[in-house]
Amino acid sequence: MHAQNRPGKSSTYCSWTRVICDDELHVISLNFSGLKMNGTLSPSLSKLEYLVDLDLSHNFLLSELPVEWSRLQRLQTLNVHDNFLFGGVPAGYGNMSSLRVLYIGLQSWFFNGSIPEELGLLSELEVLALGTLLNFDTKQEVHPDRWNKMSGPIPKSIANCTKLWYLDFSGNSLLTGPIPREYGQLVNLEYLSFEQNNFAGSIPSELGNLTKIKFLSLGHNALEREFPVELTSLSKLECLDVEYNYLTGSFLTVESTSWSRLEKLFIDGNNFRGGFPRAVTAMTALTIFYMFDNEFTGGLPKNLGQLANLQVFDFHSNQLDGKLPDSLNNCTQLQTLDATRNNLTGTLDPLRNLSLLEILSVRDNNFTGTLDPLRNLSQLVYLDAEYNSLTGTLEPLRKLSLLDSLDARSNMLTSTLEPLRNLSLLESLYARNNRFTGTLEPLRNLLQLVYLDARNNRLTGTLEPLKNLSLLDSLDASKNMLTGTLDPLRNLSLLTYLYAANNNLTGTLEPLRNLSLLDYLNAANNRLTGTLEQLRNLSVLNSLFAASNRLTGTLDPLRNLSLLVFLSVGEEQSHGHVGPVEKPLAARFAGRREQQAHGHA
Repeated sequence: MHAQNRPGKSSTYCSWTRVICDDELHVISLNFSGLKMNGTLSPSLSKLEYLVDLDLSHNFLLSELPVEWSRLQRLQTLNVHDNFLFGGVPAGYGNMSSLRVLYIGLQSWFFNGSIPEELGLLSELEVLALGTLLNFDTKQEVHPDRWNKMSGPIPKSIANCTKLWYLDFSGNSLLTGPIPREYGQLVNLEYLSFEQNNFAGSIPSELGNLTKIKFLSLGHNALEREFPVELTSLSKLECLDVEYNYLTGSFLTVESTSWSRLEKLFIDGNNFRGGFPRAVTAMTALTIFYMFDNEFTGGLPKNLGQLANLQVFDFHSNQLDGKLPDSLNNCTQLQTLDATRNNLTGTLDPLRNLSLLEILSVRDNNFTGTLDPLRNLSQLVYLDAEYNSLTGTLEPLRKLSLLDSLDARSNMLTSTLEPLRNLSLLESLYARNNRFTGTLEPLRNLLQLVYLDARNNRLTGTLEPLKNLSLLDSLDASKNMLTGTLDPLRNLSLLTYLYAANNNLTGTLEPLRNLSLLDYLNAANNRLTGTLEQLRNLSVLNSLFAASNRLTGTLDPLRNLSLLVFLSVGEEQSHGHVGPVEKPLAARFAGRREQQAHGHA
């Protein structure tokens, strides 16, 4: 479209889709959003002197922002979000005195430069979006390769734009310096994000003046010192994010806050210490609470069950101790609970009523008792109970038909794998270091299995039940009492990792000859016979351990396995020790060829 200074008698462009004119046939609105347009931004649009709204978002435009557009004195909305613009915001845009919405949004790392001080002259500005946060409510972000790269400090002058209700600097990564205390003057702000930058210093206590704020994100910066108590008076706050900074001290030093509307709280990845922030238990609207990767100590509060709307609770990697509070059973909306890497004790009984739970991790604690409290958690998809002292059997898991990942490693579980027989969606099963007996037969129909680790149990029988598990990528059945041959593995063409050491397997390595993706093979300490000839074509093999078998022949079949770095096929490693050879095998063969070239044996 050619820009028109004044309308003519044949101003047919006013009837075009996405073009709006006023009564005098002046173009006042262009909405070309989502048309998959490419090319550049035309400076000639500045001739549309009556233009009020310009939306070019969600296209493939590769251009700088034209300096000439600063002449659009009537322009109120400029939206170029989600393109591939480069350069920066022209300082002259500070002269667009009618501008209410400046939505730069997501561009790419070519969009750089500093934020001009002149933007502080835009006294009518209500929305300033210079970041990559796509959706405040869901914290939806984009991949880092699409982040903007604006740099330097953010202007204090923006504090003069007192009509702002939406201010976003997120995802630029190179914005630095302190957060200006003057921003506490922006009392109409409802959405404010500094996320994913390199801001340093402390969180300004003046942000406690933002009484209308609903969303405040300071996450993923280099902020330090303590969390300012002044922010606890923000009564309209719905989402607070301070994750991944260097904040210290207690998170909340007050007994209560004004955060009765708070739904999402992210304080993870800091250096907070002391006890669980008790004031949180009064935030009854809370649906998501991340407090992981801190240094919290002591126990979970007995009245935790007051958080009846909680859907996601992640407190992994702290130093919390004691038992799970019985009141946790009242948090019936919980869908994700992660208690990994703490010092918790007692049983899992407080989880018995959490019927909506989909993701549960209690790994690396000191839980005792059985899995029985999980019996009715029919929505469970992911269960990780690794490294505890749980006893009993897998029977309580029999009816958890949605389970696709089960990690029960390093407990004291007994009996057989029979309860897993009908868990047809299971993709990952980690059962090593327990006391399981019986055979692998219950796994026969688990056709979605990709990862299977049954190491160091008391399993007997053969590998035959695994023959149809065609998606299997990793198999560890070592340190059991398995018999039979490797033949059931013949058609597992996706297998990359096979650890079958320390069993009573017989036969040859021939069934493995066509497993072309295999890069790790440990079949040491069995009763295998034959030669290494069958491994000749395993071109990506990196590690081979076959010591303490009855293999014969030479290493010659391995000559062309150029990626082979770790090799043990001799009796010197008869106890199954895995270690690197002195040189990569390819280098050893190279030396041998050099000797032969000079006539040496």
